[in-house]
Amino acid sequence: MKIIHLSYSDLIGGADRAAYRIHLSLLKEGIYSRMWVNQTLAGDDTVEGPNNKLEILSNKLRLFISHHVLNRFFNTKKNTLNSYSILKSKLVKKINNSDADIVHLHWIQNEMLSIKDISQIKKPIIWTFHDMWPFCGAEHYTDNHRWREGYHISNKPKNESKLDLNLWTWKRKKKYWNSPIQIITPSKWLANCARISSLMYNWPVSRIAYPINTDFWRPVDRKISRDKLNLSHKPFLILFGGDINDPRKGFDLLIKVLKNKKLYLNAEKIELVIFGCNDQKLFSDLGFTIHYTSHIKDSLTLKALY
Repeated sequence: MKIIHLSYSDLIGGADRAAYRIHLSLLKEGIYSRMWVNQTLAGDDTVEGPNNKLEILSNKLRLFISHHVLNRFFNTKKNTLNSYSILKSKLVKKINNSDADIVHLHWIQNEMLSIKDISQIKKPIIWTFHDMWPFCGAEHYTDNHRWREGYHISNKPKNESKLDLNLWTWKRKKKYWNSPIQIITPSKWLANCARISSLMYNWPVSRIAYPINTDFWRPVDRKISRDKLNLSHKPFLILFGGDINDPRKGFDLLIKVLKNKKLYLNAEKIELVIFGCNDQKLFSDLGFTIHYTSHIKDSLTLKALY
């Protein structure tokens, strides 16, 4: 059996890392597995990225159009990621001409594949959902229920102005995705959402947890880790990683905890370690020593942090 995984990248975000781990797990079991990505960082010869400068430039242009051009016609007070998936890709022809037995879709936004492209894949498809985008409009996460009710002019949220690109995106999905695809989700919550969604209520859904290599992801010596990260051995450390503007990441909870009087009294004994955010102004008035490690791309550093 030959499997091709399609993912925007192999290591950039959490969804990409999860896809790459699934790919590695299949290889470990002796299954022929390959990844096709728009951006590759792993340096793995089983992961195929752009072959030349023209392809790299094309992918960057598609990304720019997705993030900066279309969003000018859409406005929401919430800081959420939106993907419209409108640009045709050459990948479909390549997929259909390949010898793959199964095409495994992962996080394929940033205009990697268009909504229509997905409907033109002639190979058997499995799709692992890493967020809510497949059954929503353009949103990757939302706390309204349009995805469950169906998108209509009448249920457009009041906080969204300009064009209803969520409605437009959802209608294109409904138009092109006529044949159910096998859905895989890592959580019960996401599986239940897919099952009751207006778009995919009759699609097959299975829940399979993400594989974790416990030979690698296991506790290591704390002293060695702190030395590697140039952190002091004396203070108690609080670690936070994630997008501070994403309400699901819990930044508001971190600030609430740090403002606890008991922590303030022990501020000299406590230090913060922050990764994924370099906005030092947000933490400057908290009274704690703070270490910034920026965005972590290599697993060894991430392992040491944890």
